[in-house]
Amino acid sequence: MRPNGSTSEKGAAHMKGIRRAPLVIGLAAVVMIGLAGSAMGQSSSPADDEKITLNVGTTSDMVSANPFKACCTSEYEMLLLNYNMLYGFSAEDLSPVEELTSGCEPSTDYMTWTCPIRDDVLWHDGEQLTAEDIAFTYRFTLDNGLSTFADYLPYNPTFETPDPYTLVWHSEEPTLAPTVPPYIPILPEHIWGPLDGKPAKEIRAFEEIPAIGSGPFQLTEWEPEQFWRMEAVPGHFFGTPTIDEIVYHVYGNDEAMVQALKSGEIDFAYDIPPTLADSLRGEDNIAINEENADYHTNLAFNFGGQAEAHPAVYGTPPATQETNNPALHDHAVRLAIAHAIDKQAIADTVFQGAAQPADTFISPDKAFWHLDIPADEEYDFNLEEANQILDDAGYTERTPDGIRIDPQTGDPLDLDILTINNSRGSNKTGELMAGWMEQIGIRFDLRPVSETKAYEEWENGTFDAYIWSWGGDPDPDFNMSIYTTDQCLGWSGGC
Repeated sequence: MRPNGSTSEKGAAHMKGIRRAPLVIGLAAVVMIGLAGSAMGQSSSPADDEKITLNVGTTSDMVSANPFKACCTSEYEMLLLNYNMLYGFSAEDLSPVEELTSGCEPSTDYMTWTCPIRDDVLWHDGEQLTAEDIAFTYRFTLDNGLSTFADYLPYNPTFETPDPYTLVWHSEEPTLAPTVPPYIPILPEHIWGPLDGKPAKEIRAFEEIPAIGSGPFQLTEWEPEQFWRMEAVPGHFFGTPTIDEIVYHVYGNDEAMVQALKSGEIDFAYDIPPTLADSLRGEDNIAINEENADYHTNLAFNFGGQAEAHPAVYGTPPATQETNNPALHDHAVRLAIAHAIDKQAIADTVFQGAAQPADTFISPDKAFWHLDIPADEEYDFNLEEANQILDDAGYTERTPDGIRIDPQTGDPLDLDILTINNSRGSNKTGELMAGWMEQIGIRFDLRPVSETKAYEEWENGTFDAYIWSWGGDPDPDFNMSIYTTDQCLGWSGGC
């Protein structure tokens, strides 16, 4: 669940993706909205027999080629090119569009959907894709406890394939799930079938490169921390790509990536910080494209519950080492924190104005689903109100250094806050928040960690909150579903 926001390129469109860092409360600190988008450059036309390669720069390597282990933008870039879904997303507004189906039709009670499946789709190894591959993918997700995609398949569905090119989706309750759409890459049964019934850990450990899918490009090579390569699939039912291959080059920092763009080593770079993007303005053969953001930075609370939700992983509670502060269960504490965050100041200071305050976690790039919340219904920045909320809730006693004391536990409101070193703006946002919290009697003890360490802490529940980023999903139903206990160790950042 993490994301990206800004782009630079020399001649290509960027493919949408999602990064991981879930939102636990409706308290998004910022939506990245005007970050540098694309830098486009002039180049001579290639000869007819010359391979056309799009070289893309990124500072975020893939975590895994396995769809069930995908967490971040880089994996979703790969997945959306390597695989197809039943329905995809419109390039204009991310509304649903038919992909492997010509259009699913519901019964009158919306509990049965019939989906004709295209008969002209081949897997990358030449095998025919059929409705049974789609039914297998959905059953495989549900039957093997793969929570990453399970919430796209609500109400205990079952799947039938009366013929090779018809999928029938039955649901115990009325649903629109088949056409929302389910954001699940369809997998070839002849490749993944032997893993059916294996432990989820073993399934997530499976990696196949070249990766057999049905998408317009195929992942054919991956050198971790260096690059991954995707080769075009001739004769694809979308149409043969005009680019022969895409090579994603991994850089250790933004500065190195921008230098590679200037030198022509890469054609496209995504999520460039505002100051570096500004340095590219006026450069020969580079044009900056500013775009709506596809992610936001947020403060996410840890409510505990990892062990309760997953006893098979943790053992009987309190086997887990959860350290979450019980005061976070008090809505008054969370509400006071919300009023003590100046989102406009974060946008202006941390992101140099290349961001806007968020009013919902469905970002503006998802225009089909985005709702602009009226200003008078949002949490405003009001330290006086935040202090009054805490006073009224009984947090009136303080330590000698001014930190409020929890009347239930007698402990100070001292919160362990993870900031993520390689999450854009996380550390600086934490510093600003800590200053505001001090003014309402709450201490934010900032603990900068790497993304790898943050995932470890997240799994164990050994933090009070974190400041991370998330790109979310075009479907608001799915975004809301991550706040459920079932999503502990799935998509939920806190439990």
